[in-house]
Amino acid sequence: MVEHYHTKPHYQITDTKNVNLLNEREAATFNVEEMTQFMFGEPGNYFEINTRLRWAVSHTIHRTHLPLEYLDADEHYSVTLRRSLLAIQEADRLNITNNKHRLWFFHVFTNSHFLFYVHTSMCLYALETLGNEEQIQQFLPLAQSFRIITTYAQTELGHGTDLRRLETEAVFDRMTDSFVLNTPTLTSTKFWPGALGRTANYILLMAQLYTPNRDHPCGLQMFLVQIRDLNTHEPLPGVELGEISTRFAHAAGDNGYLRLSNLRIPRTQMLMKLAQVDEQGNFHHRGDARLLYSAMIHMRIHLCYTFAVSLAQAVTIAIRYSAVRFQGQSPNGSEIQILNYLLQQDKLVPCLSTVYAFLIAFMKLDTYFNKLKTNDTVFLDQLPELHALSSGLKAYTSSVGERFAQSVSWGLWWSWFLGSEWNSGN
Repeated sequence: MVEHYHTKPHYQITDTKNVNLLNEREAATFNVEEMTQFMFGEPGNYFEINTRLRWAVSHTIHRTHLPLEYLDADEHYSVTLRRSLLAIQEADRLNITNNKHRLWFFHVFTNSHFLFYVHTSMCLYALETLGNEEQIQQFLPLAQSFRIITTYAQTELGHGTDLRRLETEAVFDRMTDSFVLNTPTLTSTKFWPGALGRTANYILLMAQLYTPNRDHPCGLQMFLVQIRDLNTHEPLPGVELGEISTRFAHAAGDNGYLRLSNLRIPRTQMLMKLAQVDEQGNFHHRGDARLLYSAMIHMRIHLCYTFAVSLAQAVTIAIRYSAVRFQGQSPNGSEIQILNYLLQQDKLVPCLSTVYAFLIAFMKLDTYFNKLKTNDTVFLDQLPELHALSSGLKAYTSSVGERFAQSVSWGLWWSWFLGSEWNSGN
């Protein structure tokens, strides 16, 4: 750390930059540009990306409302929705077409409160990889342009990742060439899907398939289901849904519940790349059903990145605060920059190095996943390892991030504005 004592007021600003922050940055022992390129994973192209992200942070919409912490639930949702919609419009206006770059832009523009995160990060991938050619041509452009907004409805009150025990039913009716969807028990209620409470008008539904030509279930299948009227946004007949009330964190998730009662959808809205039901009710395997898990694994991997970025934000705030905060007296009578205390460095440096470790782990796992998904046989061979790595890293990055965030926040941890209010229940 830079060894210097403070001789001027520590709040002195030069060209809108705090002099203490400038001193620390100028003392870097590595090439900042090379490090930035490495962390972006975009050699030679990061400047344009970074410029757009900085523009997103400075957009005037962030000055048009009170901080989210001051808003009630309805106001919070209204502001979050407005920012999310504007983020999409601005990404289109700036011609940001790379999917990864769009997700970065949405994340920054909304300050991690992007309402359509499940739609863009998980459902688009599922439609593209699990739908047949006709379904992709019909529905993917609608989803990419946000004319339909989807969420992933898998978790139930009774079961989550224990997929074989999910209770939601899809029964094929030959007379109408349609599936009849039901949540027959209380425990089959879909519970927790993000963007379900108020936002999504379609869902990707995981349900047990039944056909009249078989005396046992055909296994778990994925269905594209409209749940709200596209004009009024009201729930369709046979659909009961709503929010699941306040969560301890991530209020922008719009998590909800869903119950279905004899809701009918066309036969062609079962995603049919891996399996198909024909007009006579015959069930046909077209691929390995385990590939259905790929969408969830894809989401888990990207959640690891989200948690790493959240920890990076917390650590950045803590380090900058430590650079501009002075406490204690030096031998010459000046206040001491708290970043120069060894105890403070002992708190911050492990957190900072962990951020880099998490981001690198995400890069490696994401590259591994993208390589495997091009070959179904290889993907299935490595599926247990992918499942273990993605599940373990998701749990580890979130739990370690929470613990580190608390350790570097001192008494400020108890401030609602630090985003850690849920910790009071620990």
